Amino acid sequence: MDVDLRCRDAVGGVRVGGFRDARVYRIRNGEGRERLNGHRLESVLESPNAWQTGYQFRQLLAAQVILRGNAVAEILPGPRGAVDQLIPLSADLVSFKGQETDGRIVYEYAAPGVGIRPRILRTGDVLHVAGPSLDGVWGMSVITLMRNSVGLSVATEEHGSRQFGGNS
Repeated sequence: MDVDLRCRDAVGGVRVGGFRDARVYRIRNGEGRERLNGHRLESVLESPNAWQTGYQFRQLLAAQVILRGNAVAEILPGPRGAVDQLIPLSADLVSFKGQETDGRIVYEYAAPGVGIRPRILRTGDVLHVAGPSLDGVWGMSVITLMRNSVGLSVATEEHGSRQFGGNS
């Protein structure tokens, strides 16, 4: 089990984290944002794929950003247009490879399985949500950044459990 999932505060942060709704906004030049009611992407965010609700998908993205620093979903076209499905990819299997001359970001997805070659994905192929970043592109895990605090919290819980006779 990951140490970070044994820490109650970390688990609480993952459970609470998440994008509450599937609203789509337009950024206005220096004037905040404007909600785009009825935008076609709202239906994709509410029903991103065949096995997840919009809430489950957004919760997964939030958990990956908190625990791994990045959340990545492959964009598949279909009946709803260029963005018909969002297929979550394990952030542990996606890596940042660099930028092309036109500025597009290049990712490599190492699909699980023996003999499966890594696939190259580009900016338009994925939805990438990054956590805090030093390069502005690839996020860092908040849990990794808090490693010492999380470790101290786990050690304190284990010591308290032993001290007071619990078996946790």
